[in-house]
Amino acid sequence: MKTKYLAILLCAAFVLPGCNDSFLDRIPLDELTDETYWETEEHLILASNACINYLRGKSRSVDMEFLGDNVFRERSSEYKTLGSGNFTSDLSIINSEWTTDYDGIRRCNHFLENYERAQKVSASVRERYAGEAIFIRAYLYSYLVNCFGDVPRVTNTIDVGDDELYGSRTDKETMIEWILDEFDRAAAVLPYAKDLKDSELGRPTKEAAWAFSSRFALYHERWDKAVSSAEEVMTAGFHKLYDNGNPETTYNELFTLAANPVTNKNNREFIVTRLYSEEANQTHNLSRELQVPNEEARYAPTRSLMDAYLCNGLPITLPASRYRENTHEAIFNNRDPRMAQTILKPGAKWGGYPGKTTYEQPKFSNSATSCRTTTGWYFTKFVELSAISRYNKDQNAIPLMRYAEVLLNWIEAKEMRGDAIT
Repeated sequence: MKTKYLAILLCAAFVLPGCNDSFLDRIPLDELTDETYWETEEHLILASNACINYLRGKSRSVDMEFLGDNVFRERSSEYKTLGSGNFTSDLSIINSEWTTDYDGIRRCNHFLENYERAQKVSASVRERYAGEAIFIRAYLYSYLVNCFGDVPRVTNTIDVGDDELYGSRTDKETMIEWILDEFDRAAAVLPYAKDLKDSELGRPTKEAAWAFSSRFALYHERWDKAVSSAEEVMTAGFHKLYDNGNPETTYNELFTLAANPVTNKNNREFIVTRLYSEEANQTHNLSRELQVPNEEARYAPTRSLMDAYLCNGLPITLPASRYRENTHEAIFNNRDPRMAQTILKPGAKWGGYPGKTTYEQPKFSNSATSCRTTTGWYFTKFVELSAISRYNKDQNAIPLMRYAEVLLNWIEAKEMRGDAIT
């Protein structure tokens, strides 16, 4: 027994002197840490992906329609409550807008504080991914300013306990100019859309930065900037309006799987897109919510939306438009062709009634036999018929910026600054 204890003590005598603080503080060899992470291009890509993931998805883009008067939802919705103006400061959607955006901003700041450590990567490549983080940060700040006005401008990572957590807000006008400058800064180092590899689809481009600059500038009445940013996208020449050769189906197809930019290279209209894939376990439920077969439609078109579509090229309130609504079908006669590609028209295919694939008339009764509407109409835009029967398996891409909007931003800004336009 004594021999055994002596052996243990001898081993300890050799081992213990070798223990010191530097040994105990060694970086783990079997996992990535912040000290060893920032080395390769793959590291930069993965870190940038974490920033890009803060692009808004279906729930924070399409659902915002409830803020306006084009869509009605019978069930409660926080965006619906917010849009009504009858809410208090404890409405969770207000808090989540703030916390989600600043969470993404912190990720972008962390990237920008560390990306230059990747010395195995060329400077131009490093700056390209830095441009992605700069773009996403400006994108998130644009929503914060639009929602709250004056907000804290935070450009470094802060933690619980830091005094900066309780810092003052930067005034709205200063934030607007800074955000527009940040979009320009991102555009300077991001690639053109034409230069993206197929595997890079969905990553920010120069056109993305310019397009969001045009939207933000127009919203805040910077007409010159809205025009020039839109013209940058137009001059780049890559993006174009989607066209499948048939004006009666082109617009509707744009929002279905048939026009998914991953598989349909003819779709150059989407500038910034939230991509979905069942393979990547990233899906949504929009098709089913629009035409749910046994309950009420979660999104129902309103009369104000129906009446917004021109008839014979004129507002329907003008007698010269020859608008008639003596039948359900007559409402759609001679209207803007996008109307029947957005609102379900009698005779169109639909998935809201199991066993009846052709839509005939709206259902108002509260039964579980087919989809009920609270307004008298249903949407067909964004509906992928094959996805309706499968809960939360929708893979339709959600466009966050389209070339069509860039053109509209451009002409509206020119009109507002007094340009002579036809």
